[in-house]
Amino acid sequence: MTLSLGKEIMMDDPLVKLYPPISKLNLESGEVKFYTLLYTFLLFSIIFAISYFISSFFYTFKKILRTKEKIFWSLAFVRATFGFTCLPIGLYYLSVNDALKKDVVNSTTVLSTMAIYYSV
Repeated sequence: MTLSLGKEIMMDDPLVKLYPPISKLNLESGEVKFYTLLYTFLLFSIIFAISYFISSFFYTFKKILRTKEKIFWSLAFVRATFGFTCLPIGLYYLSVNDALKKDVVNSTTVLSTMAIYYSV
Protein backbone atom coordinates (compact mmCIF):
# COMPACT_ATOMS: atom_id res chain seq x y z
CA MET A 1 0.00 0.00 0.00
CA THR A 2 1.18 3.51 -0.67
CA LEU A 3 0.20 6.93 0.49
CA SER A 4 -0.90 9.49 -2.04
CA LEU A 5 2.62 10.91 -2.04
CA GLY A 6 4.08 7.53 -2.92
CA LYS A 7 5.53 6.61 0.46
CA GLU A 8 5.16 2.96 1.27
CA ILE A 9 3.37 2.01 4.45
CA MET A 10 4.80 -0.80 6.47
CA MET A 11 1.99 -3.26 7.05
CA ASP A 12 3.67 -4.50 10.22
CA ASP A 13 3.31 -1.03 11.71
CA PRO A 14 1.42 -1.38 15.04
CA LEU A 15 -1.02 1.43 14.26
CA VAL A 16 -1.95 -0.13 10.94
CA LYS A 17 -2.60 -3.45 12.66
CA LEU A 18 -4.65 -1.75 15.37
CA TYR A 19 -6.66 0.48 13.03
CA PRO A 20 -6.30 -0.48 9.32
CA PRO A 21 -8.12 2.59 7.83
CA ILE A 22 -5.23 4.76 9.03
CA SER A 23 -3.15 3.34 6.18
CA LYS A 24 -5.34 5.23 3.71
CA LEU A 25 -4.62 8.65 5.25
CA ASN A 26 -2.32 11.08 3.50
CA LEU A 27 -0.01 11.82 6.41
CA GLU A 28 1.66 14.64 4.48
CA SER A 29 -1.53 16.64 3.87
CA GLY A 30 -2.07 19.83 5.78
CA GLU A 31 -5.60 18.82 6.71
CA VAL A 32 -4.49 15.61 8.47
CA LYS A 33 -1.72 17.47 10.28
CA PHE A 34 -4.10 20.26 11.31
CA TYR A 35 -6.76 17.95 12.71
CA THR A 36 -4.24 15.77 14.51
CA LEU A 37 -2.69 18.81 16.19
CA LEU A 38 -6.15 20.25 16.93
CA TYR A 39 -7.38 17.06 18.58
CA THR A 40 -4.17 16.74 20.59
CA PHE A 41 -4.54 20.34 21.79
CA LEU A 42 -8.19 19.74 22.70
CA LEU A 43 -7.31 16.53 24.55
CA PHE A 44 -4.77 18.27 26.78
CA SER A 45 -7.03 21.29 27.26
CA ILE A 46 -9.75 18.95 28.50
CA ILE A 47 -7.24 17.23 30.81
CA PHE A 48 -6.28 20.67 32.18
CA ALA A 49 -9.95 21.61 32.78
CA ILE A 50 -10.71 18.28 34.45
CA SER A 51 -7.65 18.50 36.71
CA TYR A 52 -8.57 22.06 37.69
CA PHE A 53 -12.16 21.01 38.40
CA ILE A 54 -11.20 17.98 40.49
CA SER A 55 -8.55 19.92 42.39
CA SER A 56 -11.08 22.60 43.33
CA PHE A 57 -12.69 20.10 45.72
CA PHE A 58 -9.56 19.99 47.91
CA TYR A 59 -9.36 22.50 50.74
CA THR A 60 -5.71 23.43 50.13
CA PHE A 61 -6.32 24.06 46.46
CA LYS A 62 -9.49 26.06 47.05
CA LYS A 63 -8.59 28.19 50.08
CA ILE A 64 -4.83 28.52 50.38
CA LEU A 65 -3.36 28.67 46.88
CA ARG A 66 -3.46 31.80 44.77
CA THR A 67 -4.81 31.65 41.21
CA LYS A 68 -1.32 31.62 39.74
CA GLU A 69 -0.39 28.59 41.88
CA LYS A 70 -3.63 26.79 40.99
CA ILE A 71 -2.86 27.15 37.30
CA PHE A 72 0.72 26.00 37.90
CA TRP A 73 -0.41 22.79 39.62
CA SER A 74 -2.99 22.05 36.94
CA LEU A 75 -0.37 22.53 34.23
CA ALA A 76 2.00 20.29 36.18
CA PHE A 77 -0.68 17.59 36.10
CA VAL A 78 -1.03 18.00 32.32
CA ARG A 79 2.74 17.74 31.86
CA ALA A 80 2.82 14.61 33.97
CA THR A 81 -0.05 13.11 31.99
CA PHE A 82 1.77 13.88 28.75
CA GLY A 83 4.97 12.32 30.10
CA PHE A 84 3.25 9.15 31.21
CA THR A 85 1.41 8.78 27.91
CA CYS A 86 4.60 9.30 25.89
CA LEU A 87 6.58 6.89 28.04
CA PRO A 88 5.10 3.71 26.47
CA ILE A 89 5.65 5.08 22.96
CA GLY A 90 9.28 5.89 23.73
CA LEU A 91 9.94 2.56 25.42
CA TYR A 92 8.33 0.74 22.53
CA TYR A 93 10.54 2.57 20.03
CA LEU A 94 13.69 1.98 22.04
CA SER A 95 13.14 -1.66 22.90
CA VAL A 96 10.77 -3.41 20.48
CA ASN A 97 10.32 -1.56 17.20
CA ASP A 98 13.16 -0.99 14.78
CA ALA A 99 11.34 1.86 13.01
CA LEU A 100 13.54 4.41 14.78
CA LYS A 101 16.60 2.99 13.06
CA LYS A 102 14.90 3.35 9.67
CA ASP A 103 13.13 6.59 10.46
CA VAL A 104 15.24 8.93 12.52
CA VAL A 105 14.17 12.26 11.00
CA ASN A 106 11.51 11.95 8.33
CA SER A 107 8.79 9.99 10.17
CA THR A 108 7.84 7.78 7.25
CA THR A 109 6.03 5.13 9.26
CA VAL A 110 2.52 5.69 10.55
CA LEU A 111 3.45 5.20 14.21
CA SER A 112 6.40 7.60 14.06
CA THR A 113 4.33 10.22 12.24
CA MET A 114 1.55 10.06 14.83
CA ALA A 115 4.12 10.14 17.65
CA ILE A 116 5.66 13.28 16.20
CA TYR A 117 2.25 14.94 15.72
CA TYR A 118 1.27 13.98 19.25
CA SER A 119 4.44 15.32 20.80
CA VAL A 120 4.37 18.64 18.94
